[in-house]
Amino acid sequence: VLPSTGQGLSLSGSDASLLRGFQSRAVQRPSSRVLPLTLLQRQHFDAAGESSYEAECRRRLILPKFARSALAGLHGEELDLGGSSLGDDQLGALLCDDSLVPLDAIRCWKLCGCRQTHVGAKALGSAMRHGTKLLNLARNDLGAKGVESMRALTSSHRLTSLRSLNLSYNGLRNEAVAVLCDALMECQLLLRLDLNCNEISEGSSLGTLLANHCNLTRLAAHANHLNAAAGKAFFRGALENTENGGKLADIDVAWNRLAEGAALECAKALAKVLLHSGTLFHLDLSYNRLGPECCKVIADAMRDNHQLYGLHLVGNAVAIDANGFLVPLKSGGARQESGGATSWADESKAMMFGDPRNGPDLLVGSHAARPCSVGAPSKRWSDDDILRDRDPLEQQTACWACEGWERVELEWSAKEGDELPAAVWAFTSVDNFRSGLKLQLADNQACFRGARMIPPGHRLLVIFQVGAAMRLEPGAREELLNHPVSIDLCFCKELPRSGRSAVQVSKVGVANIRRTELPLAESGLAGTRVVLLDGPDGPIQLPRATETEFRSKTPAVRQKPILTCFSQDTPALMQKCFALDWSMTKKGRLVPEAEEAAIAKLLEPCYGQIVAVYRYLSAIGVSGTSGFGVTALDAGSFASDAGLLNGQATRLCDIDRLFIASNVISSEQKRDMLVRNDKQLVRFQFLEFLMRVADQRFRQSGEATLMTHAVARVLEHLKPVAERRLQEMSAFFAALHTDDVDDVYRKHLLVLSSVHQRFCGRSGQLGQSRFMSHSQFQNLLDQLGAFDNEFQQRQAGLAFRMGMMTREDECYNSRFQEMNLIEFLHAMGAVVFLRAGFCAEQMATLLDEFFSQKLLRIFPVGAVAAGAGEVSTDQ
Repeated sequence: VLPSTGQGLSLSGSDASLLRGFQSRAVQRPSSRVLPLTLLQRQHFDAAGESSYEAECRRRLILPKFARSALAGLHGEELDLGGSSLGDDQLGALLCDDSLVPLDAIRCWKLCGCRQTHVGAKALGSAMRHGTKLLNLARNDLGAKGVESMRALTSSHRLTSLRSLNLSYNGLRNEAVAVLCDALMECQLLLRLDLNCNEISEGSSLGTLLANHCNLTRLAAHANHLNAAAGKAFFRGALENTENGGKLADIDVAWNRLAEGAALECAKALAKVLLHSGTLFHLDLSYNRLGPECCKVIADAMRDNHQLYGLHLVGNAVAIDANGFLVPLKSGGARQESGGATSWADESKAMMFGDPRNGPDLLVGSHAARPCSVGAPSKRWSDDDILRDRDPLEQQTACWACEGWERVELEWSAKEGDELPAAVWAFTSVDNFRSGLKLQLADNQACFRGARMIPPGHRLLVIFQVGAAMRLEPGAREELLNHPVSIDLCFCKELPRSGRSAVQVSKVGVANIRRTELPLAESGLAGTRVVLLDGPDGPIQLPRATETEFRSKTPAVRQKPILTCFSQDTPALMQKCFALDWSMTKKGRLVPEAEEAAIAKLLEPCYGQIVAVYRYLSAIGVSGTSGFGVTALDAGSFASDAGLLNGQATRLCDIDRLFIASNVISSEQKRDMLVRNDKQLVRFQFLEFLMRVADQRFRQSGEATLMTHAVARVLEHLKPVAERRLQEMSAFFAALHTDDVDDVYRKHLLVLSSVHQRFCGRSGQLGQSRFMSHSQFQNLLDQLGAFDNEFQQRQAGLAFRMGMMTREDECYNSRFQEMNLIEFLHAMGAVVFLRAGFCAEQMATLLDEFFSQKLLRIFPVGAVAAGAGEVSTDQ
């Protein structure tokens, strides 16, 4: 007998046949307790007393069994039918009854796990009114046809107020997502989009949505099939969102396949987002199997990131220490020593989140049964754990938000009558006593206080640096460490560096800590990493130090940079060069005696520009056997580029004639010169060439009446060409003269010195001189395979000249074309500067790669060290 409450099986399909069979048996065996079917139907489907929902159920041949669920799930503007397994027909019937589902009032639809297909989505779309703010259709089976219904909704502008959309667990593929992303461009108020656990493998549609939707704050694509190419497109869209003033704050791409394919390119795209985004607050990259190289790129980008508060990187080749800094792992789980990370022995007790060797105590599920602190209740699964579909077997992370880290206060009190120390720092077991937290002097002038974040339930060990001595907190319970640790002492303005800088510690104290609630963020700090300090009215927040700032608090004393003794061009040097070159030019017929002083005064301050142009022209296309000088072809190209040819008064044939006249020198001069070049212009001859061009182009044509005015016109034409050359040299020196580059040179100095010595040979046998010629430098580049599609063989002379210091005399002394070790180091830097793919910010990395891949392949360190003596750069 069917129950009178209306709850039972559906009457559609085979169930309707079953009910008809029940009718026939009931008629054959009449009973006072069994009502005939016609009466049963009147009870359930009496037209006079049935509701709209019941009438629609009768029409669809289903039982009206979800009226109570609809009434229970209705809360003001929200209808929550999650997990009720309605099915398409039941939802369609409920939508027909305004007393159960008041369409005009509902703004939030929560239909997670309701067995909806595209049929139910179409019915919902037809009934939905304007003003909908939330739509949760997760764990259904909408498919591509269901997304088409969503597009119809956006086309009719009924989702213009939508704030949140959840289509997770719907089997959506690339085509459906492309349609969805295009449709959501009509929903410009959308803040949150969840597409977790679908079958998305292409990221360009999501990237386009991110790039063009400036109000979207969270996009979750957890557990899809995004590979490296898809991730690159995704993060490019995130970068464009930043550039367009977007508000993207939360990205979840955990449990994807970002390591498949060109993973490094994907990591570089993400790194740009981390470098430039001012809004990204939370990032989940868990379990993407990114390798050490990719994680290093991400770690480098994170060093100067102030905004990111929560970061999940477990399941990749990286660990995160308790200070939030990334430590890439080598193959096999070992930590890389680059970026300031210490060795395994030093960090064996430090908390490293995401390390593959962590035990079960650092799994997400382990803290569900562990109390956060003494006397506190057990920590339950948080809303964030459930929201992100976290697995109990995932590794815990260093994300303060998701892991529920606690703020604890540390205090050092001076004994009564004792003098206050200059400064106090606290070293804790959270990071194995690796970094000190500076405590602030309290208002009562009797103690120092500070606060830091620790994982829930962590038993904190602490030792204080009081002045330059290590002290335990008075009254604290002492504990011996299994292995002594080395602590680097901290110094500051109040406590200058002096004496020892590190101490060994084997005894620490168990911290007597006070846990406090986190204060609200102050104006201007919302969304940024902060540290909490004690202020006059309670805790205050200050911007948290980035890794770069953290490691620069107590900078080590650096040695004198290797490249310091390289002399760059100065005005005084240019004055000397001009005085010598001016004295050697044939001015007699060119410069009237009355104008000679005025022209010299005009040229002298601009001679640095002339030398810059000459240095470039004299080095382009120079072969190993010929000396440095300007050829007739290069002189003609320069005159054309500078706009000194007009096709009438001065033509290319005139330039050739002026070139020949400038190249002529007297036999007396030639006899005394140590460096001569009969087919090319040396520096003083190039100056004379410019004077002759001024005379031909401007004075003889009548454009200038005086030679002084003609020279001034030539300098005007020369200035743009010279500025390009000067800017190139300035960019080169700026990229080369940095601490990072100095570290690279120190790392490879033994090999570089041995290579320079091997290829030197100004006099005597090869390897016995301190200087290298251009031909030997070019021979070295050939052996190294240094040339590529941008840095070609004809530019070897340019790299050589960029590495050489400018000399006053280039005629009576050959030193300007003989390279010592310091100049050789500059020239090798110029090679990297001129090669394809150069980036000033990556100069140190590119140099290191070039030396490791080119030099060390031909000159192994062991072979070099066997015959190397002391290296000196004071040449």
